Amino acid sequence: MTATVKHKFVSPKGDSADPTIVQPSNWNDDHTVTLDPLAGTRNKVINGLFNIWQRKTDFPSATGVRYSADRWRLAGIGSQIGLVGSNSNGLYSDMGVGGELPIFSFTSVAGNNNNAFVDQAIEGVHTLSGKQATLTFSARRWSGTATKIGWQVFQYFGNGGSPSPIVVVASGVETFTSTMKQVKNTFFVPSVEGKSFGTNGDNALYIRFYFDAGSTAQSFGTPAVGRQSGSMAFTKVSLVEGDATGEDDPFPKRHIQLEYILCCRYYQRARFSVRLRTSTIANDYIAAHLNFPEMRAPPALSVIYTGVMGNIQVGPSLWVAETNGVTIDMIATSANTDTYVLNRNYGLDAEY
Repeated sequence: MTATVKHKFVSPKGDSADPTIVQPSNWNDDHTVTLDPLAGTRNKVINGLFNIWQRKTDFPSATGVRYSADRWRLAGIGSQIGLVGSNSNGLYSDMGVGGELPIFSFTSVAGNNNNAFVDQAIEGVHTLSGKQATLTFSARRWSGTATKIGWQVFQYFGNGGSPSPIVVVASGVETFTSTMKQVKNTFFVPSVEGKSFGTNGDNALYIRFYFDAGSTAQSFGTPAVGRQSGSMAFTKVSLVEGDATGEDDPFPKRHIQLEYILCCRYYQRARFSVRLRTSTIANDYIAAHLNFPEMRAPPALSVIYTGVMGNIQVGPSLWVAETNGVTIDMIATSANTDTYVLNRNYGLDAEY
């Protein structure tokens, strides 16, 4: 982003004969300055450095679909994929990589339709609609013989009703060695004008990275990385507006606290406690409200730690969640008894 500025004061003096000094005409000229967009908004990818791991930091290789580091979804369709946050010991600190270097492991399983990928849903399919964009990421081979990562960007118009079909924006395949390398790709994101959105409110612009893909796993343009097994370090993912391929490093830095707050719109942990000194009626109902910052959708709750409980029965079938809070119904199992639940930890999941 550029802006043109001009000094309020205009010098009436003429230029001197000495070209080595600043001349009055230099002062009077219009000046073009480059302004960085707000660091918190330029990168459309959240947790691109894999610094936030609210669920855990070790996801063993397996088939199936699950979330791992915040905002990142692992999918092993026939093949297996896993992720671990490895202590990088400052190995790539010059690249801005923090303490946890994400290592993706993947095992190709025979089957032409099998594949393994990691992706992120960027909320709102209108993101960067009708604009030029640049996708960057850094990777290196960690172990095994795998050398390729296939990348893909596509517009997903959601579920429910009659949404428009998926539109593949751009895709490609990159080759890596044992040396960390950053790649940059620029492309035009089609406008969503005239498209039909699903009624479920889950439309998104997706970025997806394939580590393994069988020969016929070509659903909506899957990059042809082929069948491969091994592990790769993969980090520093960004998607920014404009052609940033000429920049030394298009990855915008964000304070880790801001990164955490952005992650919490999709997943967060919450602690819940309530205590009643006595309950005069057996099987008496108790209701308490757990408030939390606004989330993308009413979250699904899971128990991370049951806490310390006495004379009480807690859901999970007894709660009603909203986007900023949940009412938790409980039952006091005995009369005239100290009734409590202390330090119960919930995972609140509003991901796609």
